[in-house]
Amino acid sequence: VIKQTIYMNKNIVSNKKNVTYRNLLLWGPPGTGKTMFARQLQRKSNLEWVEITGSSLFTKGAGISAIDELFEWANKSKKGLLIFIDEADSLLPDRTKIDPNSDNYKIINHFLNYLGTKSSKFMIVMSTNHKIVFDAAMRRRIHDSIQLPLPGLTERVRLLELYAQKVLFDERQNNEEFVIAAHKEVNNAMIQSIAGQTDGFSNDEVATLIETIKSLA
Repeated sequence: VIKQTIYMNKNIVSNKKNVTYRNLLLWGPPGTGKTMFARQLQRKSNLEWVEITGSSLFTKGAGISAIDELFEWANKSKKGLLIFIDEADSLLPDRTKIDPNSDNYKIINHFLNYLGTKSSKFMIVMSTNHKIVFDAAMRRRIHDSIQLPLPGLTERVRLLELYAQKVLFDERQNNEEFVIAAHKEVNNAMIQSIAGQTDGFSNDEVATLIETIKSLA
């Protein structure tokens, strides 16, 4: 997806015709890197960035006018705009179960209208913590779906090694004595042991564990 988006952006910026972005849904448990993935996508593809929550579009004073402002910004963008919608569940319900006269229905409909055709001006990236069977019209407008699951044993080992390097072994933020002691204590055997005991931990929880080790030390 990242390589594909980089390619699309280069073609769009160079005024190639009939090139449009693909909208994306990221789903998986909290702390598995959905926001990090979206930000990495934005940085590598050189798109502009805006981050909102799905529920913010339903707050008083937002709604249809907020959606109009968002896409007006996108249409003025010279590089293209990545619109990241975190906790997007409120935009994904089955509309057959919502009162057509309600504000929520009208807001979702208005949002869907902007996504009715692929665009060379914006890319929508939504994230949710749940696997959702969502509205058929929205499903047609989401072109790719990526699951970000909890890390397995191999991934937890790599995460522990990564965060140990960044938090415990970095000589720019720790003195020499601390780094030497950290290398001695948090060795390969210790990392393997911790990884084996942290089944069910998210990426964020692994990072927090290393931060806790540092604080206790």
